[in-house]
Amino acid sequence: MLENKAVADYLAAELNARGKKYKPPYEFIVSADAGDIKDKTRALQGILNVRGNAEINPIPGFVNQIHHYRLDMFVPKDEKVVKIRQYNKIILGLIDDLNGNTVALGGGKAIFTFKTPNAHDLAVYAGIGKDLISTLHIDIDYSIGAVISSDQVWQINGNTVRYSSWAIRLQTEGAVNSVFGQRATQTLPVRQQKFYDFLFPYIEGDPVCLEIQADIMSGDMTKAYALTYWDGAAYIQANPYRATVSLYQNNSSGAVVPGVANFEVTFTDADGVVNNGWRYSMALFDNQFDSSTANTRAFASLAAQRTWYTQRTNVSDAPFVRVRAPNLNSLTITQQVYLPPSNANLESLLNKNYAVIQVQPPTGAAWENYYYFVTNATVGANNQILYDLEMDTVQTFLFRGIVIAPAVIRRAHLDRWQ
Repeated sequence: MLENKAVADYLAAELNARGKKYKPPYEFIVSADAGDIKDKTRALQGILNVRGNAEINPIPGFVNQIHHYRLDMFVPKDEKVVKIRQYNKIILGLIDDLNGNTVALGGGKAIFTFKTPNAHDLAVYAGIGKDLISTLHIDIDYSIGAVISSDQVWQINGNTVRYSSWAIRLQTEGAVNSVFGQRATQTLPVRQQKFYDFLFPYIEGDPVCLEIQADIMSGDMTKAYALTYWDGAAYIQANPYRATVSLYQNNSSGAVVPGVANFEVTFTDADGVVNNGWRYSMALFDNQFDSSTANTRAFASLAAQRTWYTQRTNVSDAPFVRVRAPNLNSLTITQQVYLPPSNANLESLLNKNYAVIQVQPPTGAAWENYYYFVTNATVGANNQILYDLEMDTVQTFLFRGIVIAPAVIRRAHLDRWQ
Protein backbone atom coordinates (compact mmCIF):
# COMPACT_ATOMS: atom_id res chain seq x y z
CA MET A 1 0.00 0.00 0.00
CA LEU A 2 1.28 3.44 -0.89
CA GLU A 3 1.79 5.50 2.28
CA ASN A 4 0.55 9.09 2.31
CA LYS A 5 3.72 10.19 4.08
CA ALA A 6 5.85 8.76 1.27
CA VAL A 7 3.91 10.86 -1.25
CA ALA A 8 4.20 14.00 0.90
CA ASP A 9 7.95 13.50 1.37
CA TYR A 10 8.45 12.95 -2.36
CA LEU A 11 6.55 16.12 -3.32
CA ALA A 12 8.48 18.13 -0.74
CA ALA A 13 11.79 16.83 -2.09
CA GLU A 14 10.81 17.69 -5.68
CA LEU A 15 9.69 21.19 -4.72
CA ASN A 16 12.84 21.82 -2.69
CA ALA A 17 15.03 20.61 -5.56
CA ARG A 18 13.48 23.35 -7.69
CA GLY A 19 13.51 25.91 -4.87
CA LYS A 20 17.26 25.52 -4.38
CA LYS A 21 17.87 27.04 -7.80
CA TYR A 22 16.83 30.48 -6.47
CA LYS A 23 19.01 32.90 -4.54
CA PRO A 24 18.33 32.76 -1.68
CA PRO A 25 16.88 29.23 -1.92
CA TYR A 26 13.25 28.57 -1.05
CA GLU A 27 12.19 25.92 1.46
CA PHE A 28 9.05 23.81 1.12
CA ILE A 29 7.35 21.58 3.66
CA VAL A 30 4.64 19.08 2.68
CA SER A 31 2.93 17.03 5.36
CA ALA A 32 0.28 14.32 5.33
CA ASP A 33 -0.88 15.54 8.76
CA ALA A 34 -1.98 19.14 9.34
CA GLY A 35 -0.77 18.87 12.94
CA ASP A 36 2.82 18.61 11.76
CA ILE A 37 2.82 22.22 10.56
CA LYS A 38 3.55 24.46 13.55
CA ASP A 39 5.01 27.64 12.10
CA LYS A 40 3.35 28.88 8.90
CA THR A 41 5.82 31.77 8.58
CA ARG A 42 8.85 29.50 8.26
CA ALA A 43 8.39 28.24 4.70
CA LEU A 44 5.93 27.59 1.93
CA GLN A 45 4.01 24.74 3.49
CA GLY A 46 1.43 22.28 2.26
CA ILE A 47 -0.98 19.66 3.51
CA LEU A 48 -1.62 16.48 1.50
CA ASN A 49 -5.26 15.48 1.93
CA VAL A 50 -6.86 12.25 0.73
CA ARG A 51 -9.69 12.67 -1.81
CA GLY A 52 -11.84 9.56 -1.45
CA ASN A 53 -10.84 5.93 -1.18
CA ALA A 54 -8.06 4.34 -3.20
CA GLU A 55 -9.08 2.13 -6.12
CA ILE A 56 -7.44 -1.27 -5.74
CA ASN A 57 -7.05 -3.84 -8.52
CA PRO A 58 -7.49 -7.24 -6.80
CA ILE A 59 -5.09 -9.28 -8.93
CA PRO A 60 -2.86 -11.68 -6.97
CA GLY A 61 0.88 -11.39 -7.50
CA PHE A 62 1.21 -7.66 -7.95
CA VAL A 63 -0.05 -4.36 -6.58
CA ASN A 64 -2.06 -1.85 -8.61
CA GLN A 65 -3.77 1.06 -6.85
CA ILE A 66 -5.06 4.49 -7.81
CA HIS A 67 -4.85 7.12 -5.07
CA HIS A 68 -6.54 10.52 -5.07
CA TYR A 69 -5.05 13.51 -3.22
CA ARG A 70 -5.56 17.23 -2.77
CA LEU A 71 -2.45 19.26 -2.06
CA ASP A 72 -3.09 22.63 -0.37
CA MET A 73 -0.01 24.88 -0.41
CA PHE A 74 -0.13 27.84 2.02
CA VAL A 75 1.58 31.15 1.32
CA PRO A 76 2.11 33.49 4.31
CA LYS A 77 -0.05 36.61 4.05
CA ASP A 78 2.91 38.95 4.48
CA GLU A 79 5.00 37.38 1.68
CA LYS A 80 6.31 39.71 -1.01
CA VAL A 81 4.69 39.70 -4.43
CA VAL A 82 7.90 38.67 -6.23
CA LYS A 83 8.34 35.64 -3.98
CA ILE A 84 4.72 34.62 -4.43
CA ARG A 85 5.21 34.64 -8.18
CA GLN A 86 8.36 32.54 -7.83
CA TYR A 87 6.48 30.05 -5.61
CA ASN A 88 3.84 29.81 -8.29
CA LYS A 89 6.44 29.21 -10.99
CA ILE A 90 8.01 26.38 -8.96
CA ILE A 91 4.64 24.65 -8.49
CA LEU A 92 3.79 24.94 -12.18
CA GLY A 93 7.23 23.55 -13.00
CA LEU A 94 6.50 20.55 -10.78
CA ILE A 95 3.28 19.92 -12.71
CA ASP A 96 5.03 20.13 -16.09
CA ASP A 97 7.81 17.73 -15.05
CA LEU A 98 5.73 15.07 -13.28
CA ASN A 99 2.39 15.08 -15.07
CA GLY A 100 1.95 11.73 -16.85
CA ASN A 101 5.45 10.53 -16.00
CA THR A 102 6.52 7.47 -14.03
CA VAL A 103 8.73 7.73 -10.93
CA ALA A 104 10.06 5.29 -8.36
CA LEU A 105 8.11 5.69 -5.12
CA GLY A 106 7.63 3.56 -2.01
CA GLY A 107 9.20 0.46 -3.54
CA GLY A 108 7.02 0.64 -6.66
CA LYS A 109 6.22 2.77 -9.69
CA ALA A 110 3.96 5.80 -9.58
CA ILE A 111 2.37 7.68 -12.47
CA PHE A 112 1.34 11.22 -11.47
CA THR A 113 -1.64 12.98 -13.00
CA PHE A 114 -2.41 16.55 -11.95
CA LYS A 115 -6.01 17.67 -12.34
CA THR A 116 -7.72 21.07 -11.96
CA PRO A 117 -4.69 22.82 -10.50
CA ASN A 118 -5.31 26.31 -9.13
CA ALA A 119 -2.65 27.71 -11.43
CA HIS A 120 -3.59 31.38 -11.40
CA ASP A 121 -1.06 34.03 -10.46
CA LEU A 122 -1.14 34.10 -6.65
CA ALA A 123 0.47 37.54 -6.70
CA VAL A 124 -2.87 39.18 -7.51
CA TYR A 125 -4.06 38.12 -4.05
CA ALA A 126 -1.07 39.56 -2.20
CA GLY A 127 -1.77 42.23 0.38
CA ILE A 128 -5.32 41.11 1.24
CA GLY A 129 -4.27 40.24 4.78
CA LYS A 130 -4.95 36.49 4.47
CA ASP A 131 -2.85 33.39 3.94
CA LEU A 132 -3.01 32.30 0.28
CA ILE A 133 -3.71 28.74 -0.86
CA SER A 134 -2.68 27.03 -4.10
CA THR A 135 -4.62 23.80 -4.57
CA LEU A 136 -3.59 20.83 -6.71
CA HIS A 137 -5.60 17.67 -7.35
CA ILE A 138 -3.28 14.69 -7.79
CA ASP A 139 -4.07 11.14 -8.93
CA ILE A 140 -1.36 8.50 -8.59
CA ASP A 141 -1.50 5.19 -10.46
CA TYR A 142 0.74 3.04 -8.24
CA SER A 143 2.01 -0.47 -9.00
CA ILE A 144 4.49 -3.02 -7.69
CA GLY A 145 5.65 -5.97 -9.80
CA ALA A 146 3.84 -4.86 -12.96
CA VAL A 147 5.27 -3.91 -16.35
CA ILE A 148 3.76 -0.56 -17.25
CA SER A 149 3.71 1.34 -20.50
CA SER A 150 6.63 3.59 -19.59
CA ASP A 151 8.80 0.47 -19.12
CA GLN A 152 8.20 -0.60 -22.72
CA VAL A 153 10.74 0.94 -25.06
CA TRP A 154 10.59 0.56 -28.84
CA GLN A 155 13.30 1.79 -31.16
CA ILE A 156 13.30 2.04 -34.95
CA ASN A 157 16.73 2.28 -36.58
CA GLY A 158 18.19 3.21 -33.18
CA ASN A 159 15.72 6.04 -32.50
CA THR A 160 13.31 5.71 -29.57
CA VAL A 161 9.67 5.62 -30.69
CA ARG A 162 7.19 7.93 -28.99
CA TYR A 163 4.03 5.90 -29.47
CA SER A 164 0.45 6.34 -28.28
CA SER A 165 -0.24 2.60 -28.38
CA TRP A 166 1.21 -0.62 -29.79
CA ALA A 167 0.28 -4.28 -30.20
CA ILE A 168 1.69 -7.45 -31.80
CA ARG A 169 -0.53 -9.90 -33.71
CA LEU A 170 0.15 -13.40 -35.02
CA GLN A 171 -1.93 -14.26 -38.07
CA THR A 172 -3.67 -17.64 -38.00
CA GLU A 173 -5.44 -19.70 -40.63
CA GLY A 174 -8.18 -22.25 -40.10
CA ALA A 175 -8.58 -25.61 -41.82
CA VAL A 176 -11.90 -27.43 -41.48
CA ASN A 177 -11.62 -31.21 -41.43
CA SER A 178 -14.48 -33.71 -41.74
CA VAL A 179 -14.09 -36.87 -39.67
CA PHE A 180 -16.96 -39.37 -40.06
CA GLY A 181 -19.43 -36.55 -40.65
CA GLN A 182 -18.23 -34.51 -37.65
CA ARG A 183 -16.71 -31.15 -38.54
CA ALA A 184 -13.71 -29.95 -36.57
CA THR A 185 -11.80 -26.70 -36.93
CA GLN A 186 -8.04 -26.77 -36.57
CA THR A 187 -6.22 -23.46 -36.16
CA LEU A 188 -2.86 -23.41 -37.87
CA PRO A 189 -0.44 -20.67 -36.75
CA VAL A 190 1.39 -18.82 -39.50
CA ARG A 191 4.66 -18.38 -37.67
CA GLN A 192 6.12 -16.13 -40.37
CA GLN A 193 3.27 -13.60 -40.34
CA LYS A 194 3.82 -11.37 -37.33
CA PHE A 195 2.29 -7.89 -37.36
CA TYR A 196 3.43 -4.93 -35.26
CA ASP A 197 0.69 -2.28 -34.89
CA PHE A 198 1.61 1.23 -33.74
CA LEU A 199 -0.26 4.48 -33.28
CA PHE A 200 2.25 7.33 -33.59
CA PRO A 201 1.53 10.98 -32.84
CA TYR A 202 2.88 13.19 -35.60
CA ILE A 203 5.62 15.08 -33.73
CA GLU A 204 7.45 17.92 -35.40
CA GLY A 205 11.16 17.23 -35.70
CA ASP A 206 10.90 13.61 -34.50
CA PRO A 207 13.19 11.46 -36.73
CA VAL A 208 10.94 8.38 -36.56
CA CYS A 209 7.78 10.30 -37.46
CA LEU A 210 9.40 12.18 -40.31
CA GLU A 211 10.97 9.06 -41.83
CA ILE A 212 7.84 6.91 -41.66
CA GLN A 213 5.57 9.70 -42.88
CA ALA A 214 7.81 10.20 -45.90
CA ASP A 215 7.85 6.44 -46.59
CA ILE A 216 4.05 6.22 -46.35
CA MET A 217 3.60 9.16 -48.71
CA SER A 218 6.09 7.71 -51.21
CA GLY A 219 4.51 4.26 -51.00
CA ASP A 220 7.83 2.58 -50.22
CA MET A 221 6.84 -0.97 -49.19
CA THR A 222 10.28 -2.56 -49.55
CA LYS A 223 12.36 -0.50 -47.15
CA ALA A 224 13.60 -2.41 -44.09
CA TYR A 225 13.65 -1.04 -40.54
CA ALA A 226 15.54 -2.36 -37.51
CA LEU A 227 12.99 -2.80 -34.71
CA THR A 228 14.16 -3.16 -31.09
CA TYR A 229 12.16 -3.67 -27.88
CA TRP A 230 12.83 -4.06 -24.17
CA ASP A 231 10.77 -3.71 -20.98
CA GLY A 232 13.11 -4.82 -18.19
CA ALA A 233 11.11 -8.04 -17.69
CA ALA A 234 10.85 -10.38 -20.68
CA TYR A 235 13.58 -8.44 -22.50
CA ILE A 236 16.31 -6.28 -21.00
CA GLN A 237 18.10 -3.41 -22.69
CA ALA A 238 21.37 -5.36 -22.90
CA ASN A 239 19.62 -8.22 -24.71
CA PRO A 240 16.50 -6.78 -26.39
CA TYR A 241 14.03 -8.29 -28.83
CA ARG A 242 15.13 -7.54 -32.40
CA ALA A 243 13.36 -7.82 -35.74
CA THR A 244 13.85 -6.45 -39.22
CA VAL A 245 10.53 -5.25 -40.57
CA SER A 246 8.94 -3.39 -43.46
CA LEU A 247 5.71 -1.43 -43.84
CA TYR A 248 2.61 -3.55 -44.31
CA GLN A 249 0.06 -2.64 -46.95
CA ASN A 250 -2.58 -1.30 -44.52
CA ASN A 251 -0.45 1.45 -42.97
CA SER A 252 -2.12 4.85 -42.99
CA SER A 253 -1.56 8.45 -42.02
CA GLY A 254 -4.23 11.02 -41.28
CA ALA A 255 -5.94 13.44 -38.92
CA VAL A 256 -9.36 14.75 -37.97
CA VAL A 257 -9.84 18.51 -37.79
CA PRO A 258 -9.40 19.83 -35.20
CA GLY A 259 -6.99 17.40 -33.61
CA VAL A 260 -3.49 16.03 -33.58
CA ALA A 261 -2.31 14.16 -36.66
CA ASN A 262 -1.23 10.57 -36.14
CA PHE A 263 -0.03 7.43 -37.90
CA GLU A 264 -1.66 4.04 -37.83
CA VAL A 265 1.31 1.98 -38.91
CA THR A 266 1.62 -1.79 -39.24
CA PHE A 267 4.98 -3.46 -39.76
CA THR A 268 5.57 -7.07 -40.70
CA ASP A 269 8.73 -9.17 -40.79
CA ALA A 270 10.86 -8.12 -43.75
CA ASP A 271 11.78 -10.39 -46.62
CA GLY A 272 14.71 -12.70 -46.02
CA VAL A 273 15.19 -12.13 -42.32
CA VAL A 274 12.10 -13.83 -40.96
CA ASN A 275 12.64 -16.38 -38.19
CA ASN A 276 16.24 -15.33 -37.51
CA GLY A 277 17.40 -15.33 -41.11
CA TRP A 278 15.29 -17.88 -43.01
CA ARG A 279 15.16 -16.98 -46.71
CA TYR A 280 12.29 -17.68 -49.06
CA SER A 281 12.14 -17.63 -52.87
CA MET A 282 9.37 -18.51 -55.30
CA ALA A 283 9.19 -19.51 -58.97
CA LEU A 284 6.31 -20.56 -61.21
CA PHE A 285 5.95 -22.63 -64.38
CA ASP A 286 3.41 -24.60 -66.39
CA ASN A 287 3.20 -28.16 -65.09
CA GLN A 288 1.53 -31.09 -66.79
CA PHE A 289 -0.18 -32.49 -63.69
CA ASP A 290 -2.90 -30.95 -61.55
CA SER A 291 -4.25 -31.00 -58.00
CA SER A 292 -6.03 -34.33 -58.50
CA THR A 293 -2.52 -35.92 -58.34
CA ALA A 294 -3.82 -38.64 -60.70
CA ASN A 295 -1.02 -37.88 -63.15
CA THR A 296 1.68 -36.92 -60.65
CA ARG A 297 5.27 -37.86 -61.43
CA ALA A 298 7.42 -40.40 -59.56
CA PHE A 299 11.12 -39.91 -58.95
CA ALA A 300 13.82 -42.36 -57.99
CA SER A 301 15.28 -40.01 -55.40
CA LEU A 302 15.01 -36.54 -53.90
CA ALA A 303 18.00 -35.42 -55.99
CA ALA A 304 16.28 -36.56 -59.17
CA GLN A 305 13.15 -34.66 -58.19
CA ARG A 306 15.08 -31.43 -57.56
CA THR A 307 16.94 -31.76 -60.87
CA TRP A 308 13.67 -32.18 -62.77
CA TYR A 309 12.10 -29.09 -61.16
CA THR A 310 15.29 -27.01 -61.50
CA GLN A 311 15.35 -27.65 -65.25
CA ARG A 312 11.84 -26.21 -65.55
CA THR A 313 12.19 -23.23 -63.25
CA ASN A 314 15.47 -22.23 -64.94
CA VAL A 315 13.72 -21.71 -68.29
CA SER A 316 10.50 -20.24 -66.90
CA ASP A 317 9.57 -16.57 -67.43
CA ALA A 318 8.67 -16.52 -63.71
CA PRO A 319 12.06 -17.39 -62.14
CA PHE A 320 12.90 -17.52 -58.45
CA VAL A 321 12.51 -14.17 -56.69
CA ARG A 322 12.67 -13.40 -53.00
CA VAL A 323 9.26 -13.37 -51.30
CA ARG A 324 7.86 -12.83 -47.86
CA ALA A 325 7.72 -15.93 -45.71
CA PRO A 326 4.85 -18.18 -46.83
CA ASN A 327 2.60 -20.28 -44.64
CA LEU A 328 4.40 -23.60 -44.92
CA ASN A 329 2.23 -25.12 -42.16
CA SER A 330 -0.96 -25.05 -44.19
CA LEU A 331 -1.81 -27.83 -46.64
CA THR A 332 -4.74 -26.17 -48.36
CA ILE A 333 -4.90 -22.48 -47.43
CA THR A 334 -2.09 -20.14 -48.30
CA GLN A 335 -1.51 -17.01 -50.34
CA GLN A 336 1.71 -15.54 -51.67
CA VAL A 337 2.60 -12.25 -53.37
CA TYR A 338 5.01 -12.54 -56.29
CA LEU A 339 6.74 -9.49 -57.82
CA PRO A 340 7.70 -10.56 -61.36
CA PRO A 341 10.69 -9.25 -63.32
CA SER A 342 10.09 -5.96 -65.11
CA ASN A 343 10.11 -7.62 -68.56
CA ALA A 344 7.71 -10.44 -67.60
CA ASN A 345 4.57 -11.13 -69.61
CA LEU A 346 1.73 -10.48 -67.16
CA GLU A 347 -0.78 -12.64 -69.05
CA SER A 348 1.65 -15.55 -69.03
CA LEU A 349 2.19 -15.23 -65.28
CA LEU A 350 -1.52 -15.19 -64.57
CA ASN A 351 -1.88 -18.54 -66.36
CA LYS A 352 0.82 -20.37 -64.40
CA ASN A 353 -0.54 -23.43 -62.65
CA TYR A 354 2.37 -24.52 -60.45
CA ALA A 355 4.68 -22.88 -57.90
CA VAL A 356 7.90 -23.90 -56.15
CA ILE A 357 8.96 -22.22 -52.91
CA GLN A 358 12.58 -22.62 -51.81
CA VAL A 359 13.49 -22.33 -48.13
CA GLN A 360 17.07 -21.53 -47.10
CA PRO A 361 17.85 -21.99 -43.36
CA PRO A 362 19.94 -19.28 -41.63
CA THR A 363 22.72 -21.76 -40.92
CA GLY A 364 23.53 -22.07 -44.62
CA ALA A 365 22.27 -25.65 -44.75
CA ALA A 366 20.84 -27.05 -47.99
CA TRP A 367 17.61 -25.45 -49.18
CA GLU A 368 14.33 -27.35 -49.30
CA ASN A 369 11.56 -27.19 -51.87
CA TYR A 370 7.84 -26.92 -51.19
CA TYR A 371 5.49 -27.51 -54.13
CA TYR A 372 2.09 -25.92 -54.74
CA PHE A 373 -0.76 -25.95 -57.24
CA VAL A 374 -1.94 -22.48 -58.26
CA THR A 375 -5.70 -22.19 -57.78
CA ASN A 376 -6.16 -18.48 -58.47
CA ALA A 377 -4.16 -15.39 -59.43
CA THR A 378 -4.98 -11.70 -58.83
CA VAL A 379 -3.07 -8.67 -60.11
CA GLY A 380 -2.22 -5.96 -57.58
CA ALA A 381 -0.31 -2.68 -57.55
CA ASN A 382 3.00 -2.46 -59.45
CA ASN A 383 2.10 -5.68 -61.32
CA GLN A 384 2.42 -7.71 -58.15
CA ILE A 385 0.43 -10.94 -58.34
CA LEU A 386 -1.35 -12.57 -55.43
CA TYR A 387 -1.43 -16.35 -55.91
CA ASP A 388 -3.77 -18.67 -54.07
CA LEU A 389 -1.88 -21.91 -53.51
CA GLU A 390 -2.70 -25.46 -52.54
CA MET A 391 0.17 -27.65 -51.40
CA ASP A 392 1.17 -30.59 -53.61
CA THR A 393 1.60 -33.00 -50.72
CA VAL A 394 2.84 -35.84 -52.92
CA GLN A 395 5.77 -33.92 -54.37
CA THR A 396 6.49 -32.07 -51.12
CA PHE A 397 6.74 -35.09 -48.82
CA LEU A 398 6.80 -38.39 -50.73
CA PHE A 399 10.45 -38.31 -51.84
CA ARG A 400 11.94 -37.21 -48.52
CA GLY A 401 12.94 -40.66 -47.36
CA ILE A 402 9.40 -41.96 -46.97
CA VAL A 403 9.18 -45.68 -47.71
CA ILE A 404 5.80 -47.20 -48.64
CA ALA A 405 5.79 -50.80 -47.44
CA PRO A 406 3.38 -53.54 -48.59
CA ALA A 407 0.19 -53.45 -46.53
CA VAL A 408 -3.25 -55.06 -46.34
CA ILE A 409 -6.44 -53.87 -44.59
CA ARG A 410 -7.61 -56.65 -42.31
CA ARG A 411 -10.51 -54.87 -40.66
CA ALA A 412 -12.15 -51.46 -41.10
CA HIS A 413 -14.88 -49.45 -39.36
CA LEU A 414 -17.16 -47.44 -41.63
CA ASP A 415 -19.95 -44.99 -40.98
CA ARG A 416 -22.90 -47.15 -42.07
CA TRP A 417 -25.34 -44.23 -42.16
CA GLN A 418 -23.41 -42.15 -44.69
